[in-house]
This record gives sequence, C-alpha cells and structure tokens, in this order.
Amino acid sequence: MNQQHCQQSEPPKPSAWCEKMERNAKDGDEAYIYFQLKQMWKQREESEQTS
Repeated sequence: MNQQHCQQSEPPKPSAWCEKMERNAKDGDEAYIYFQLKQMWKQREESEQTS
C-alpha cells in the first residue's frame, strides 16, 4: 500500500476511502453505493470546514 500522497499528520478522509472503494467495486451497483456515500461525506467535510 502506497500512502505517500496522504499527509502523515492526519488520517485519510472518509470521502477518500469511499473513492478508493468505488474504484475497486466489483460491479456498477456497488460502485454507485460508494459514490453516494462519498458525496455524503464530502458534504459533511465541507460543512465541518465552514463551521
């Protein structure tokens, strides 16, 4: 596992994990579930940054 692109000070964001799972999904249905989950996490991460 190559983790050089992530900063070592903070863990990868949930949306980044979802994106990785989406790319590795075995079919379109599974990919779509992870895509929706990623969108939800991105909204949550953005709202945390603004508050």
